[in-house]
Amino acid sequence: MKLTVSGEERPLFFLRTTEIHALAERCAAEGVDVVSFDDGGFALFLKFFDPDRNFLGLIQHAS
Repeated sequence: MKLTVSGEERPLFFLRTTEIHALAERCAAEGVDVVSFDDGGFALFLKFFDPDRNFLGLIQHAS
């Protein structure tokens, strides 16, 4: 399943976390296809593909 907005593929949904840096390291160690890891100011965003090629994301709000 894909979600496209104005011709750009977007994550299907975001999961909220408080451990985004540890999860980013785990993704790198496991060979996960990470698209981006960005600081949006109000939150950090990690976007990636799962093994079934679903585009998903993690969000950690700034404290």
